[in-house]
Amino acid sequence: MAAQEKQYHEELKMEINGSKDVVAPVLAEGEGEESVPDAMQIAQEDADMPKVLMSRKKRKLYDAMKVCTHLHLPFFFFLYSFYRSVRA
Repeated sequence: MAAQEKQYHEELKMEINGSKDVVAPVLAEGEGEESVPDAMQIAQEDADMPKVLMSRKKRKLYDAMKVCTHLHLPFFFFLYSFYRSVRA
């Protein structure tokens, strides 16, 4: 906090004197740092976007279809036909 106040007062003095020098801002540790998302996080968010836009009912049905595709293929076709009837 004291470093920010000191920088503020130095910038005010420079403005009063008409100095054109630009002083880089002094940031405290951890302040002003934004975490840059990595490629995996971006890919995960892109994959989740269509699911976010679904209604709750469709999202639950979609999750059930994903689980069932690993278990039983005929059940998947049943869910798919149910989904198509709900969507219509």
